[in-house]
Amino acid sequence: MAEEEFHYSPLPGKTYSLFGDGSSTDGYYDLIQQLADECLRKYPDKEALLGKLRRASARKRLLRRAREGLGDPDMVFLLGRISPALSEYTPFVEQHLEDLSILKFRDRRLWTSEGQYHLYMLEIELVNRINREEFMKCERKIAFLPHCLKDFKHGCKSSMSDIDYVCRGCSNTCFLNRVSTLLRQYGIDAYIWMGTDLKKLKGLSHSGRRIGGLGIACVPELVMGMRESLRLGLPTVGTPLSANRCARWMGDFYENSVSLEKIVQLVGH
Repeated sequence: MAEEEFHYSPLPGKTYSLFGDGSSTDGYYDLIQQLADECLRKYPDKEALLGKLRRASARKRLLRRAREGLGDPDMVFLLGRISPALSEYTPFVEQHLEDLSILKFRDRRLWTSEGQYHLYMLEIELVNRINREEFMKCERKIAFLPHCLKDFKHGCKSSMSDIDYVCRGCSNTCFLNRVSTLLRQYGIDAYIWMGTDLKKLKGLSHSGRRIGGLGIACVPELVMGMRESLRLGLPTVGTPLSANRCARWMGDFYENSVSLEKIVQLVGH
């Protein structure tokens, strides 16, 4: 892949952007690794820390108290350390929640609070650390890519394959093409997630070849997808999109990106 293809333009999102105030997402990934290291020094058991993060992110009212320094000491520590550091990357969450129509109440991802974003970001990093080794051992590795990585200036020629749609490489500037090409170099089958039930992958695992999953999505979607995959017994890792810019959030689709370097760190040997 040519060097110029790795150029990233800063992208604003509806609620978050991993570019923050910078010109790349490197600062975010360095920071989330540092925060994970710090939290693990206090809570060395990765699985136990993951459980704390998930319990904390499920309780919005207690999250609000914890951000004020009240309530559960673990929640107070976690949010007190990570939220000030990560707030640069979630500048529009509160305004989004204020503007959100009650008609969209059922879509819990749209109602993700700023504290939940920060816990989810740390959860993704921690899940990757816990599951990467098992993922790499899987006989077959499958990646699910969001269709919002398409090049919307061109007519997408993706088509249905055995599990879901696959990229046909019709645009050299399309991030779906870039990511699909990169993953194939590491022996990973890349699909555009257009509606496949993850339970189908569990059935495929029973065929004798253990399957591992790589997810790419906006932060709330990625966390929920990774949790579901892990519940099904599928070793799972993931990389968040640079920002949330699809029709679900913005009312229309806008160009998006994902860190190819971070993907290589996850799947490279």
